[in-house]
Amino acid sequence: MNNKRNVWKYDETKELLQIMQDNNYAHSFSNKHKQNVEIFRKIEKAMIQSGYHYKSYMQIGVRWKNLKNLYMKAKRSNSKSEQQLFPFYDEMDRLLNGSSDRVASEEHLTTPDPTDEPDRNETLVDESDSVQSTGFDQIKQRGSTDLRQTRNKGRFVAPKSFPTPLTRRTGQGRSDRTNRFEALVAMSKRELSEEFFRSQKRLIDYEFDLYARKEEEFIERIQTTTRTMLEESMDNFFTQLKDVMRCRTVEHVEVIGTYE
Repeated sequence: MNNKRNVWKYDETKELLQIMQDNNYAHSFSNKHKQNVEIFRKIEKAMIQSGYHYKSYMQIGVRWKNLKNLYMKAKRSNSKSEQQLFPFYDEMDRLLNGSSDRVASEEHLTTPDPTDEPDRNETLVDESDSVQSTGFDQIKQRGSTDLRQTRNKGRFVAPKSFPTPLTRRTGQGRSDRTNRFEALVAMSKRELSEEFFRSQKRLIDYEFDLYARKEEEFIERIQTTTRTMLEESMDNFFTQLKDVMRCRTVEHVEVIGTYE
């Protein structure tokens, strides 16, 4: 019978969630036990290929169930601190709720500004009028056209500054996850230290009680031995005293008989 606990390291859990995200396994589970077992067996094979050889499909199933319970508990609490204490909250949120596409920002970069159309029409009108204008008007109109085109180019180039907030937000997300993980590690160390202190205190109390009990037994044994020796000594003393007194009585009787 295997009594080994289902203990998971941080990198093992990250690999499990990454495999589930790559293969979209989170939305493939159903009420059919056999189908779910097949999914867990596939995850087990994928983890073996990644170098994690000690996690069976049954342990993977138990780990997935525990992760879902912790995620749902943190989500229902609506507490940022509790969500931060769960180090895999973001990964579970992406798995169970789906990842949002970032297509809107890319479309914004490639879609021209509708306000540019009037400028383009004005340019065409100015060019048609320049045919009938004087040379001075043509030079003036071409200058205004160049200015409008330069403005239009500036309007198309401006949206290129959008990727910077995305990169900064991604870095901030990683920093938040790192801070949550460090907070979790610190809390675990504190709990382990407190548990170690309690265990040491219980061990010291037990050793002290054992020593006190042994000392009481030793003192009681000495007292019993001493009492027995005293009783034997007293018995011997009184026995010898009786013998001495008996001998003296006999001698006294003999002396009296001689005088008579």
